[in-house]
Amino acid sequence: MSDELLYFYEKELTFLRQSGAEFARAYPKIASRLRMSEDVVEDPHVSRLLEGVAYLNARVQKKIADDFPEISDALLDNLYPHYLRPLPSMAVVEFKPADDLDIVMPLQKGASLETDSIQGRPCTFQSTYDLEVLPLRVAQASFKGKPFATPGANEMKAAESVVHIRLKGVAEELDISALGLKKLRFYVRGQSQQAYPLYEALAHHCVGVVIDKGEGEFAVRPPHTLRDIGFEEEHGMIPYPEDSFPGYRLLTEYMAFPEKFLFVELSGLEQTLQQISGNELNIYIYVKRADTELERHISTDNVAINCVPIVNLFPHRAEPIAYEHTQDTYTVIPDARYPHHYEVYSVETVTGIRGDGNRVQYKPFYGLNHAEMHTDKAVYWHGQRQETLGGEHGNEPSSCIQLSLVDLNFDITDAQDETLSIETTCFNGNLPEKLPFGGGQPHLRCGSMGVGLKSIDTLTRITPNYRPPQGNGARWRLISQLSLNHLSLNGAEGTQYLREILALYDVVESSASKALINAIISIKMSTMTAPVTYQGKTTLCRGNEIEVTFDEALLSGNSVLLFASVLERFFAMYCSINSFTRMVARLKGKPEVLKKWPPRAGDRQLI
Repeated sequence: MSDELLYFYEKELTFLRQSGAEFARAYPKIASRLRMSEDVVEDPHVSRLLEGVAYLNARVQKKIADDFPEISDALLDNLYPHYLRPLPSMAVVEFKPADDLDIVMPLQKGASLETDSIQGRPCTFQSTYDLEVLPLRVAQASFKGKPFATPGANEMKAAESVVHIRLKGVAEELDISALGLKKLRFYVRGQSQQAYPLYEALAHHCVGVVIDKGEGEFAVRPPHTLRDIGFEEEHGMIPYPEDSFPGYRLLTEYMAFPEKFLFVELSGLEQTLQQISGNELNIYIYVKRADTELERHISTDNVAINCVPIVNLFPHRAEPIAYEHTQDTYTVIPDARYPHHYEVYSVETVTGIRGDGNRVQYKPFYGLNHAEMHTDKAVYWHGQRQETLGGEHGNEPSSCIQLSLVDLNFDITDAQDETLSIETTCFNGNLPEKLPFGGGQPHLRCGSMGVGLKSIDTLTRITPNYRPPQGNGARWRLISQLSLNHLSLNGAEGTQYLREILALYDVVESSASKALINAIISIKMSTMTAPVTYQGKTTLCRGNEIEVTFDEALLSGNSVLLFASVLERFFAMYCSINSFTRMVARLKGKPEVLKKWPPRAGDRQLI
């Protein structure tokens, strides 16, 4: 039940009592039987009558107040769909291969994973990246400063430290050359004091990679073969329509779950690994950064393979609705047997099944399908999310979808009675955050990969689901978003505009996230020209260099380079057509440049 209804109820009840008392004073003979004053209603029957009328009037008032939010909600749902939908729980998991596994097992994006049962049912997650589960484990991981006597050290003059990662086959007889590996993906884990500096060293300070082939031979790989991943569109965790701006999803996922971006990938290994015999692989990553803290603390607990982010989303067919025109809207119920285990994230399709067996596929009212169905008898479905209370004891925040069939005038249709079959995307509400964490828990199962796995362990604490404001609370988001879309980040107010954009996507709203936003001290833009090569042809293109200065003191417990990398990708997507951006990151009080990225347009580097 919304607190807004209580506000209107108390307002109406106060009005009825005050106006009733005034009426009694003005017309004492007519109103004497009301037996009421401004403070007291003596007759309990009159009191109950006033309370009932106040409740009915409060519902009318709330409906009138909600008329505009229905329009703003529809705009947000089409332009920025993540605004009105709860952000489901997320985590990173590790697939541990069985001791006798000797092949690579592929796992497609969207694979279903289930936890142990909680309150009678498991929670269901899905993988968000494609993954190759390798029959390998991390046998050693270390961070060493100069002097180091490691393969290829003489060729890495700019290196101050080396990260050594030794991989070993889970089976002693495994031959790594027979696996046909083209790339290796590592996840940087552990406490933020070690994970973020190690991530920065690997993703941003690499000067070269050496693969030890044994017997004194080694292969040198250039630094660009080791890159950070998680920023591309195919690595998104939450569903996003193709016609919506992907940069906002990037900001949302970073603010809610920055651990999702702590992956690095080493590519171009097919020829090198074919020359390695045995079941061990030694990789030396040379970095231009010294860090005594990392030298003391980095171990196998900080580097993992066979990892993938997961999100608590899954397809689910809701309970059929007998649409008999007995009410204006019908609640979409995912599962009547376990009502507290499922919550609707989005409605995907609505199909009407008539008595004669014919099926009618309805389109969403606020969709883009009106031209092909522009007839007087066209019928559409409309869903409105409402805040409710759920959970085992009915006292936890939740939401539901109220569904109706309407015509082009948004009037409830008088179509014939039918049964509605509804396909949805669901999540498990607040249950995932209640799962135990620690020692690899919660353990998960993957039906498509039962054989060849020892376990699936959770490496990060499962995030809570974050719920955006509904109704009137969403108005300022729509107005702010539409206003900021027409403002340039250049000029004296550019810094404040950027902070406002980040605040719109701060779903956590914690002191740490606010400090992260306030860590942006200034932003400066200047016009530049750079050569652009496309399909073998080079031309000159005008773009913008964006210089952002950060206050490192406000970024304690975070990675300034990870934050800057997210902004760099966002700026590239945010820039106008036929242009590009190049970002430069600086730290407050330091004259040197922290990092300068290559020019980028959209999600593609130009050089």
